[in-house]
Amino acid sequence: MENYRTGFIGEGEFLLMLLPEIPKNWVVLADLNLSLPAGRMQIDVMLISPNKVFHFEVKNLLQNYVYENGMWMCNGREIGNDFFIQMKRERGKLVENLLSIGAEFQWYRS
Repeated sequence: MENYRTGFIGEGEFLLMLLPEIPKNWVVLADLNLSLPAGRMQIDVMLISPNKVFHFEVKNLLQNYVYENGMWMCNGREIGNDFFIQMKRERGKLVENLLSIGAEFQWYRS
């Protein structure tokens, strides 16, 4: 339960930083829980601009993490549940669901 509380706080802090910086005509959606044709998914924050959609997975990390020798480490130990794996999985679900409803889009990576 503590992880959910920490995550919720992190998402709130992210929105407090983000909202003053975005144009007024953009739509901000937060903490989306969707049941879609290709399966359920949860999205922390989504921004919708007139010509682009931005998908954010927010992590509120309470410990120090280091990327070393091709793996994430915390306190000198390898992390078994890589949070980048979760982000890639959610990105894949988003793309799969967009394709399932016939959406046409271009995929950009930052």
